[in-house]
Amino acid sequence: MDALATRGALNAGGVTLGVVGGGLDVQYPWENRGLYEDVAAVGALLSEYPPGTRHEGWHFPIRNRILSGLAVGTLVVEAPGVSGALITANTALEQGRDVFAIPGPIDGAASVGCNRLIQDSAAALVTEPWDVLREYADRFPEKLRPEAVREAPEVPGYRARQERRAAVKKEPPRPEFPAFRLADSGLTDDQMALLRVLPAEEPALADDLIETTGIPTRRVLSALTVLEISGLVRQHSGKRYTRTVTPEE
Repeated sequence: MDALATRGALNAGGVTLGVVGGGLDVQYPWENRGLYEDVAAVGALLSEYPPGTRHEGWHFPIRNRILSGLAVGTLVVEAPGVSGALITANTALEQGRDVFAIPGPIDGAASVGCNRLIQDSAAALVTEPWDVLREYADRFPEKLRPEAVREAPEVPGYRARQERRAAVKKEPPRPEFPAFRLADSGLTDDQMALLRVLPAEEPALADDLIETTGIPTRRVLSALTVLEISGLVRQHSGKRYTRTVTPEE
């Protein structure tokens, strides 16, 4: 699967980065040495292991954190219940990255992980390429052109009925959030900055908070953890967050 995805990217003229589980001078698997050389020629190969290091099976799950960290999003195509793909997806969530998954048959062993990610709202469901690309159209307008993509057809049946029912439901009362005075809180500047921008109702992704505040990823994740422990922030599925108080200066 990895080799097929890499070849597809190369054939499409894309730039491919490869993160290997051993030394850069040790080509593995040997039958993919031509692909290894192609990636090195037009993209880049990365490794945290010194030259001469053999590719061990336990290296690859550890390596996956680099894969997800380099990307703005991770697409899971197939994933059994226990798999490297799920490790990568969970690592991406911990890093505040976007996660997408392609659904599969409910009785398909290779689709268990994808279906579970979608069911838990940890991953966005993908049925066509634009399901992924539309998430980044605003960020990369020079590369992604929404106007060239066909409009999504109207979906009849169950979804349409559910939307009509939701439209006629009375809007529930908005919850009240207690006031929280930042000046006397003893919070760090990072923690206060996050409380100011965190929404109260619609959960925000950690990646969005990083972009909004301009605070480095590690500091944002650390501050969110402290705020959650303090009861000032609630974490939702998919590493999304809301505040539980109304900050006041």
